[in-house]
Amino acid sequence: KAFREMIKANHLMDLFNQSHDMISQIYDYAKEHSPDDPFVLQQMAIYEFKRPNGNLIKAREYVVVAENLDSRNTSIMHTKAELYLKLAETTKNSLEFERLLAEVSNSINQIERLRQPDTYSYSTLIKIELLKLKRCTEFGTATFDIDDTKINNIVEKTEKILYKSLQLFP
Repeated sequence: KAFREMIKANHLMDLFNQSHDMISQIYDYAKEHSPDDPFVLQQMAIYEFKRPNGNLIKAREYVVVAENLDSRNTSIMHTKAELYLKLAETTKNSLEFERLLAEVSNSINQIERLRQPDTYSYSTLIKIELLKLKRCTEFGTATFDIDDTKINNIVEKTEKILYKSLQLFP
């Protein structure tokens, strides 16, 4: 338990003030001593997609292996969803954008099938809709074939998710 607390990505980034070399050494040690531990791989993925100039390809590799090792772990599924959301933010390709958001939704749906929904799941669902709305305003109709109806649909869906989440988690 102490080992798991010590290698959490957010704690390490706070503790070592984003020192990539120091944190990488810690993860190298953790991976060497626990090479097939999905938690270690998950934390390495989180670190890669949250650190400045992180390697999203490496993060994807880590989270895929972690998920293969523990396919029913909803925490890993949520990490995958957040990573794919980050990947969607960075792509300029509209088809890739839609595919990645579908992956995020699939991960959240899978989480909800395995356990009760939580605030994290609803937060991610809201992020999906906000990212869609952001894309509408950034790229306009030429890239994403957006019209007022589509924008209104995104806003309405966001409102429904917010309403439901506030009912479940006041």
